[in-house]
Amino acid sequence: MDRYLNFDLEITKRTDQYQARVIASPNGEARHLFDFPFEQHELEQYINKFANTRSFILNEDPPDDSPSLSAETIAKEIRGFGQKLFDAVFQKTVSEVYRESIVSAKNKKAGLRIRLRFPENPELISIPWEYLFDARSDVFLSLSGTISIVRYMELSIAVKQMQITPPLRILVISSNPKDYPLLNIKKELDKLQQALLPLEKKKRVEFKHIENATLNKVTTILGQNDFHIIHFIGHGDFNKTHKEGVLVIEDDDGYGLQVSSHRIATIFQSSDASRLIVLNACEGGITSKENIFAGVAQSVVKKGVPAVLAMQHVITDTSAIVFSETFYGALSKGNPIDTSLSMARLAIYNQPNEIEFATAALYMRSKTGRLFGKDKKKFLLPGDKFIEEKRPAKITLAIFIVTTIAVLASITLAFGFYNILLGLL
Repeated sequence: MDRYLNFDLEITKRTDQYQARVIASPNGEARHLFDFPFEQHELEQYINKFANTRSFILNEDPPDDSPSLSAETIAKEIRGFGQKLFDAVFQKTVSEVYRESIVSAKNKKAGLRIRLRFPENPELISIPWEYLFDARSDVFLSLSGTISIVRYMELSIAVKQMQITPPLRILVISSNPKDYPLLNIKKELDKLQQALLPLEKKKRVEFKHIENATLNKVTTILGQNDFHIIHFIGHGDFNKTHKEGVLVIEDDDGYGLQVSSHRIATIFQSSDASRLIVLNACEGGITSKENIFAGVAQSVVKKGVPAVLAMQHVITDTSAIVFSETFYGALSKGNPIDTSLSMARLAIYNQPNEIEFATAALYMRSKTGRLFGKDKKKFLLPGDKFIEEKRPAKITLAIFIVTTIAVLASITLAFGFYNILLGLL
């Protein structure tokens, strides 16, 4: 899918109910009030289960007091959760406008990008909206191949346009402080390198790693080099005093240093070339049940970085490799981030794995999703073939008619001026 039409959906709390409001879409606006489908304790139980999906897939003992469930059982629960969420939000006129917008997008050979906005209730951003399930179409929206789900933040600062050519330059930052639980960073790096190796051989990506990352190391390398993507591997934590998620890097003595979302956003923003930040905690890296990356992602996007991809919990090794290879491979060919993410989700789902496809959450302020330039031909390497997407017949005919009318009008106008000049002479 080369392009998407935007479907802007704002969700806000109104006393005892919530309001779903379609601000803009291919088929107009709509709104309705709805009751949130889960009590707070139910929502927390669901999110806790979803955070332990790795255990269910590998038949490990889940952490804490979480019940031991099979992967099949948790997959059914995920579907039920997603259906309840969808049925609550997409009701009445909102549902009508949504379905009409899907048809409009299909007629224009485009996808539909659902841009979720939570201006007054930021706590809603941590809900796993990627599990939205439409029973009428029997599909998870994020697996449809034509629908993208984005947590969107509209800012007055314009997104800087950039056109690059391969390779995509990726900076991997990892930290493993000695006063935090020891992480198997090598294992995570091996997975990422295994995924990127085919792309490196084709010169589609370049990969650089900073280990035992300190603030000084990170700021120095970002000041000296241009990286298109920054990929963080390490600990995430929740600062109870400031009530925000933080990234944990190392101080000069190797101990953990909690870096606030505002501070890390300022550091990442310093690199003009950076278009995407990927936040990934490896096993043992999440030290809180809070969605620690949600606040960091929002802060980074608000500072001007076009997109952040935040992993909502730890996933299995196989899924991590499949995700990275598919996602970075699609990005390196000039695809919009929506398309790249959709392909990666489907690649995980087709393993088969009916649980982990929704792990990644996309935070974005780019209006088109093309982070690295509009011209897809710029991403071609020797031997690649470019297949240009044909315009729909109706659009082609409309362009022909408008062009013809414009030419005839110009000719008529020219003859009119000519006659006026003759009359003056």
